[in-house]
Amino acid sequence: MNTASFRIMIRSDRPKKSGEYALCIRVTIARKFKLFPIGFDVLPRNFDQGKSQVKKTDPFYFKKNQLILKAETKARNIAFDFAMNDKTLTLGEFIKAYTNDNYGSVSFYDYIEYLILKRDNELSTDTLDLYRKQLSKLRRFRATLTFSEVNDDFISEYRNYMIKKLNNKEITFYKCLEFVKRICNRAYKEKKISENPLRNLEIKRLKGDSNFLTIEELLTLDNKYQEHTLPANLQNVLRYFMFSCYTGIRYGDIYNLRFPMVKVKENTTYLDFMQHKTNKPALIPLIDQAKALIPDQGFAEQKVFNVMVNQTTNKLLKTIMEKAGIEKRITFHSGRHTCSNSLYQLDVDINTRCMIIGDTKEVINKHYTKEDMNMKLQALNKFSQAMKAKSSEAAQELQQDGAATG
Repeated sequence: MNTASFRIMIRSDRPKKSGEYALCIRVTIARKFKLFPIGFDVLPRNFDQGKSQVKKTDPFYFKKNQLILKAETKARNIAFDFAMNDKTLTLGEFIKAYTNDNYGSVSFYDYIEYLILKRDNELSTDTLDLYRKQLSKLRRFRATLTFSEVNDDFISEYRNYMIKKLNNKEITFYKCLEFVKRICNRAYKEKKISENPLRNLEIKRLKGDSNFLTIEELLTLDNKYQEHTLPANLQNVLRYFMFSCYTGIRYGDIYNLRFPMVKVKENTTYLDFMQHKTNKPALIPLIDQAKALIPDQGFAEQKVFNVMVNQTTNKLLKTIMEKAGIEKRITFHSGRHTCSNSLYQLDVDINTRCMIIGDTKEVINKHYTKEDMNMKLQALNKFSQAMKAKSSEAAQELQQDGAATG
């Protein structure tokens, strides 16, 4: 088993203009060494090499010595942890552990903050915001929290707090508990904790209360849009909401959609974009109804739609539904549900529905691209034809009513 040795030393090969040098901890394992900066500079005359301490002649000696102690403690704890677990400590493993800012911390909150920083480039801004909101909510419930305190009693108390104090709905507090469990699972996977305290916690999978529109109701909205009788702000919201109904794409993707992402190949118009939530690419063919909603292009990188913030969008959608006589609680996310449920009602198989609602380029490229695109297009064309059929039926009924009246 490899042993590690540590020494606090001045990095004499890199002098600063001020005459100071960076102070480092030198780690040697199996005759290989690595220098880690401790985070401050010091004048050689103010450093006692024998005691590995900054002298009192330095005005910030106390704070600097605390940083030295912190660095030494962390290094020795890493070596101790490997020894206690009978694991071979290599310099590479040490570097990985030492550069992990969260190593050795038992704070549940510190670990969440570490994940937010670590995954900043991996997750969408919406998902990162969710992490921050969940962390803020936890801190309001309990100012500090260690992994050892995350147990069945904590879950019970947190659940009661959300129900009694915050009046959260069942689906809300179960999502919060699911987040806590997800953090524990990840900490255990990363060997941050030796045991997963919530491994046996069962979380209910509740369906949300998001409504969706029937094809008849969507046709009502389409007619309302074609009439151009709505105020400009409502007409604008209805435009990009219906586009979501016909494509199934999320609010963030509608918001970020630009004209270069709308492409044409072999007489098929399709969207080629990076999904906001998953950071994965997607290809979605457009049916006639969706293409008709795309405005004329302006400058090269212009956004396709003038999308308002989500809260305003949902508020105006409520007004639109009232004007259209649709008595449902409809939000922008209902567009995604509308697309999925319409395809389901038209007997489109679940695999194809999943491809349309959340497919990736990686999946398409592994199969036959042309065939996969055709499957999507054929499925969405069922949606398009159903809309046209309903429109034709409505027109015929109107003619018959007119003839009977005459």
